[in-house]
Amino acid sequence: MVAYRLAVANTVTGQVVGDLPFTAVPAWSRVLNGSGTLSGVAVPLNPTQLDSDMAQRLREPWRWTILWCYGQAILQAGVLSSVTVDDTQKPSVAALNTTTVWDFLTRKRLVVTPGQDIGTAAANVAFGPSVPDTANRGLSLHSIARRLVELATAPSTYQLPIILPNTIAGTAVRTYLGSDLATTGTRLSELTQVDQGPEVEFAPEFTDSTQGYMRWRMRIGNNRLGQLGFPHAWDYQRALLSLSTGIDGVDMTFNVTSKGQDTRTVSSATPPVASGALISAAASDTTYPAQGWPALQTADTGHTSTIDTATVTGYATAAITTHKVPVQTATAHVSINGLDNQGRQTGASSIDLVSVGDTAFFGLVGHPFLTDGQYGMRILTLESGPDAYITKMVVQVLSTGWLAPEAPAINVTVGPRLPINTDGDILIDTDGVPYFVVGATIALDTDGVPYIAGPSTEVAYDTDGVPYLGLT
Repeated sequence: MVAYRLAVANTVTGQVVGDLPFTAVPAWSRVLNGSGTLSGVAVPLNPTQLDSDMAQRLREPWRWTILWCYGQAILQAGVLSSVTVDDTQKPSVAALNTTTVWDFLTRKRLVVTPGQDIGTAAANVAFGPSVPDTANRGLSLHSIARRLVELATAPSTYQLPIILPNTIAGTAVRTYLGSDLATTGTRLSELTQVDQGPEVEFAPEFTDSTQGYMRWRMRIGNNRLGQLGFPHAWDYQRALLSLSTGIDGVDMTFNVTSKGQDTRTVSSATPPVASGALISAAASDTTYPAQGWPALQTADTGHTSTIDTATVTGYATAAITTHKVPVQTATAHVSINGLDNQGRQTGASSIDLVSVGDTAFFGLVGHPFLTDGQYGMRILTLESGPDAYITKMVVQVLSTGWLAPEAPAINVTVGPRLPINTDGDILIDTDGVPYFVVGATIALDTDGVPYIAGPSTEVAYDTDGVPYLGLT
């Protein structure tokens, strides 16, 4: 039986105060660089299941946070924002609407120096080598994101149970105008969109095995987030129940113009006097057009409060880097507990051990469209599946040759030294990360990352699952 639980915690302290009955499994999602969701929470208003204290808590939006739990893991949590009661059902049912913590920071926290007039420079929140607040000096983009949340959750005024990572030093510069009245969540999203910007997720968790308190762990990449050593593996038609694929070129572009703040004005004097400037930047890539693709141009007008050219340039560069090629994605359904559909152990990870950003191997044999082989994937979203026993994943395909892999197939099972096939072995290093022996050599790429080299292979794979060409 899948061990699910719907719990309630104090939003400020994280203390878990009890459980709620539920009529159906809620829908939930966790997203890399996004807020995620918890919806479809339905609570029967039956006095035999819901005591008066817990019923009162349902009348107190924002004070309480709803937790959807699986075993020792919190799959998703959201601050209670509203309740709608349907009395046509017997017993009546309360539909709970929740706001996940990133959305909370987008709706309810401003990036403004407290107590200052927003029309003055004193209200600005600035980062750089000589800004007034010494805690805002010498930070990387990673730690600007961290500091924004730290300011938004200061214990004296804005306490929330959010655990922050360690600071990483850097030379990033940002100035956020108080007059913009921008929110913390919005500024976090902007940081993830610039070139070399950090990946971010807020992961709900219990503080210990007693499940007496919960907290949000702010996960920040520098710049990538997750376990990138392929700690997970799912085999098709075992714990990997289904896999659909696609190539998405809707957002492809080869030329991006990003627009920042526009302070241009023209006076009413005779002759008119122009002043101010428009901050803008452009980035382009000609690789595809040179091979016959049509010119694709995009305007980025979502950052018109940005006041420095370097940041606007980062937005344009990041857009080109992300969208100059079509995105290869796949949607997978995996068993939530790592078992196959006969209830047998497969060696696959239970979903409570998986986080967005992690990498994984999908072993495919017998797929109706894709060639048999092993494919490197990166998990972009985790969400509820069609029933309580299945989790849905949206993954980024890391391996090229997606439709016809050029590297030898290896059937992966995580464990101690395991013979795989005549092509070689997979071994587990002392840190638990698998590495490869493929009947030939292990060599180092120019970036110091080991790759697989076989005597007859023409494609080799870094341990991050990304192939490159030219081996003999």
